Amino acid sequence: MKEKIEQLAKGVFIYNLPEVILSEESLELYVECGSIYRGSFTIQNNQNTRMKGVLYSSNQNLHIENDRFIGEVSTIEYYFTAEYLETLTSYEETIHIISDCGEFVLPVIIHITSPSCESSVGKIKNLFEFAGLAQTNWEEAKEVFQSEKFGQVIAYYDNQYLLLYQALKKSSSASQALEEFLIATHKKVPASYQVDKTELQYEAGSYNFMDKLLIKKEGWGHSEVIIKSDAKFLQPQMNTLRMESFADGEAELNFVVQTEGMKEGLHYGNITIDVALQRFVIKVSVHCRRQNVVRRITLQKEKSCYVKLTKNYLDFRLDRISLSKYVSDAESILLTLLSGEKESIFYELFHLHLKLISGKEGMVTSTFEALEQKEEELKKTEPVAYGIYLYLKTLRKKSNQDALSVFQEVMELSEQYPKELFLFWCQLYLNKSYTSNPAQKLKDLKDRFQQGIHSPILYYEAALLLREDTLLLRELDSFELQVISFALRNHFLKKETATTVAYLASKCKVPHRHLLRILDEIYEQYGLKDALYAIISILIRGHKRETRYHRYYRLGMEKQLRITELPEYYIYSMGEEYQEIHPAVISYFTYENKLPDRKRAFYYACLLTKHRENMTIMEHHRVEMLQFLKRQLFAGVFHRHLTVIADALLPDTSVDTELAELIPKISFVHEVVCENPKIKSVAIVHKELQEECIVPLTEGQAFINLYTEQAQIFFIDHKEQRYYTLASYTLKKLTHLTPLLENCYAINPDQAELIIYLSEKDQFYQKFDEYTIELRKRIVQQSTLTKEYRREFVQTLIHYYYDNFEGEILESYLKNIDLKVFEQQSRYKMIEFMILREMYPLALRAMEELGYEGVEIKRLQRLCNHLLASPDEVSRYQEILLQIAFYLFTKGYYEEVTLSYLVKYFYGTTAQMYDLWKMAKEKSIDTLDLEERLLGQMLFAESYLGNAIQVFLSFYNKGCNRKLTRAFISFYSYKYLLRDRVTEPELFEVIRKELNYEENDVALRALLKHYSTKEQLTDDEVKFIDYHLSRLVQKGVVLPFFKEFKRNMRIPQHMYDKCYVEYHTNPKNRVVIHYSYGYESGEKDFAVEEMQNQCYGIFVKEFILFYNEELQYYITEITEQGEEVTESKTIIGTMEEEASGEDCYIQLNHIMEAKELKDDATVLRLLDNYVKQKFTIDTLFKAID
Repeated sequence: MKEKIEQLAKGVFIYNLPEVILSEESLELYVECGSIYRGSFTIQNNQNTRMKGVLYSSNQNLHIENDRFIGEVSTIEYYFTAEYLETLTSYEETIHIISDCGEFVLPVIIHITSPSCESSVGKIKNLFEFAGLAQTNWEEAKEVFQSEKFGQVIAYYDNQYLLLYQALKKSSSASQALEEFLIATHKKVPASYQVDKTELQYEAGSYNFMDKLLIKKEGWGHSEVIIKSDAKFLQPQMNTLRMESFADGEAELNFVVQTEGMKEGLHYGNITIDVALQRFVIKVSVHCRRQNVVRRITLQKEKSCYVKLTKNYLDFRLDRISLSKYVSDAESILLTLLSGEKESIFYELFHLHLKLISGKEGMVTSTFEALEQKEEELKKTEPVAYGIYLYLKTLRKKSNQDALSVFQEVMELSEQYPKELFLFWCQLYLNKSYTSNPAQKLKDLKDRFQQGIHSPILYYEAALLLREDTLLLRELDSFELQVISFALRNHFLKKETATTVAYLASKCKVPHRHLLRILDEIYEQYGLKDALYAIISILIRGHKRETRYHRYYRLGMEKQLRITELPEYYIYSMGEEYQEIHPAVISYFTYENKLPDRKRAFYYACLLTKHRENMTIMEHHRVEMLQFLKRQLFAGVFHRHLTVIADALLPDTSVDTELAELIPKISFVHEVVCENPKIKSVAIVHKELQEECIVPLTEGQAFINLYTEQAQIFFIDHKEQRYYTLASYTLKKLTHLTPLLENCYAINPDQAELIIYLSEKDQFYQKFDEYTIELRKRIVQQSTLTKEYRREFVQTLIHYYYDNFEGEILESYLKNIDLKVFEQQSRYKMIEFMILREMYPLALRAMEELGYEGVEIKRLQRLCNHLLASPDEVSRYQEILLQIAFYLFTKGYYEEVTLSYLVKYFYGTTAQMYDLWKMAKEKSIDTLDLEERLLGQMLFAESYLGNAIQVFLSFYNKGCNRKLTRAFISFYSYKYLLRDRVTEPELFEVIRKELNYEENDVALRALLKHYSTKEQLTDDEVKFIDYHLSRLVQKGVVLPFFKEFKRNMRIPQHMYDKCYVEYHTNPKNRVVIHYSYGYESGEKDFAVEEMQNQCYGIFVKEFILFYNEELQYYITEITEQGEEVTESKTIIGTMEEEASGEDCYIQLNHIMEAKELKDDATVLRLLDNYVKQKFTIDTLFKAID
């Protein structure tokens, strides 16, 4: 600006300012509330010269980031902040550009719109439009869902779903979160799935084959189907099915059954299909058949017959059937076995045995003879059959001598084939030493068991020995347990043996896994207390606390068994379900209770739920239980049993300091049960709390705190996916202690969970008593609560303290509030309270960021009046204070102090500063500073202001800034001289005065031009004109308006007979005039001359035109762009008023005029005078060489 003023003061002018080019003729902004709109435009001029200037915005929220610019092309970046605007409206604002190429206004129309998200189907402004997008383009909807803008849309239109959205957005799967969100907001129904088959059975050979499952889906939305197989022979062709796989609501799942390398027999596997939280298990069984069918049937038949023969034999030995029945059934089974088959030597031998034991020796003579003939062959080819044959042969002959030799041979064969049962059985009955040494027999039986013979026949032989001699049982290994188990199943065990088993079992340090089952069977059959004692001892040594063992511990207590820790294990094995406790157990724990804390709590819970009517028990345990409850809760321990104790004890207990702290910790506990194995934890979200709470599920159960009915529960699976509607669960409140909470609050009011609960009670909002006011204060002080939740209570408290004249408390709240979380009108109200409490710096900082146009005018006026009286405060907040002060000025609310401040510091558009100046003048305020800024800006931008002269005169009269004065005079003189700008006479008086002190060429010429328009001149003005006119003419400067002075004074003689063509343009251009006198037949011949620049772009060409003579001309301008015709006119000579009768030019004009009037006498008279005068002059005056 200073540079421009210096140029004007020096008389350097720009004829035509470059034309400013804005990249935008106007700006129309669509700004979503809660957001910031950013944009830019460029400024340059048509001459591509350097520009500089400054910009002003008419709206506080419309910010110009680079409000000063300089350069050939300047990019102006701006932004409109609607972060704290909520009302949908439109603003018509402006950006004022003050530049050295002029002053301009860029119109800005701002539309505050609701938040929206861009999409391929247009702007998404609500959940209905969003659901439509999701149904047609799920992937795009997922991107929108994850964007920050979508959260703003929800907050604006559907704020009740904002908490839901924020919680679901934390899900690891955006698709799953979107699905849940749409279902929860009732924009879609959950998709349902079905599988066409749940069980598949195949008969397979040796080749692989393929099959398929059909998965049907009803409804649209997210689909991610996970397929797994738990068998190697089942191979699904894909592990995942997505949305696009479901054509017309169906998807095929192909899988391969791989039978290559599969063993013969039945094979089982499962195909698991997981979608969301649904699981489908398809059971698959494959029966692989590789053997010949006939052979397989034969083997099955043989196996069945063997089983029947064994059972038949044992029934006989256990005296369940007679010998004849045994033989008859055995022969029948053998007949079935041999039908259609080639005879077997073993079947033949078995048949012989049946005949022998039934006393029909005569019927087998021929058979034995036949066997004797091939005895040697049998010995070589079938040694096992040969050994059995020897036994039968001995049985037939009944010879002890033969029996001994046969025994040796059979024993050798048995040792050679240790797994052959029948061979060993023959050895048992051939060995006569077993009669006197049953212990050895039992040992041999055990050895064969260990070598792999696990037949019931072997168990029977051992059981028979133990039945005959209980003392043979000295240990309980696998063999003994199998034998005892066999005996028990067949009711073949003597009570004495059972007692021995119980005794040996009680001594086992590491009991066999089957021992408990055997002892249980012994106890069931014989009711032996020793067996029960052994069972319980084993269980306690093995730390067995499962509920399935509880019946033993209960029986032990009922039988009054004295076993260490039996009462404890009685409690341990009760599980988690409350039930009556045996009186003996209660009596035991009355004197000494060393149960772990959790089981102790369970014990107390059982007492309180199942023995509550027993006053003796209650009175004895009440204090103990209450102290235990306190210790547990203070230690941070929590589980269901504690809630039962609390629910039973606390309602009848007076609330003390300890309980006032503890009761709120358990009053809001709920048990949530979700049996879906995929869910690992639960997230609880309260709109009142800043943080969500995540609680892990233990065996599908979790204990959570719900302080309000609006709390939301989300389920999280192992992939961190979140579910809200699709997870099935049960919710149960565990305590009923809420009636005690107000008492707790009275004693200990600083607990967040308690405050939340009490604040949500319906009757709370309408009360303003000491209790509710104090509660509101507690809410405000809780840092764990969200700012949005505390906002309403802060606002209520502020209004309350304002209405009740509690100024100091009101100020304390105003100092700490975050106005950003308040709604727009509430923010303005809070700022008004700040002003009323004279918290001006705080109010100014708030208005800097949040705006002031909604604040009551009178409050703003009060703030300005106070701060402007304190210079220190003004300097710290000058920018915002200036904005507020000018805002008040535009609204017509101002006082002298405000005007004075604006006059001193305000910068704005020329019009704004002029309005301010005018009002300040009316109020008689010193306007010097404002006038200097205003005049400087007008000159810098060459702005036109109708009353600019009045501003200048006011400034000039104060006698300040000579350079600015000269620049203003020069500029307005220039505009008057070249543009004929209307200028007030007072300015010329100033120019005349200033010319007395210093020369100013342009001002002088403007003044002369002004004098040329006056009808009458003073003597002083005539002298002034005569002096300066002579000087200019001597310099060769002749301006057409000089001729106007002839009305009042004599001008140079040579000007009388001249006609002047005057042309104004840029002095840098060349101006050429093309002219021709009169009309001639044919084409005109135009003379061409370059016009001379007299000053500042005033080009002049003089002509002599006689009366009624016609001059035709046109002017061309030559610039860098080329030559252009700019003006074309015709001039006709007129009769000039005579200044001197002797002027020959005038005489000739009079002659021509008389001739035209056909006044011949006058023509002759004038010609006579003209000839005489010319002769006299030529005679008397000679040209000087």
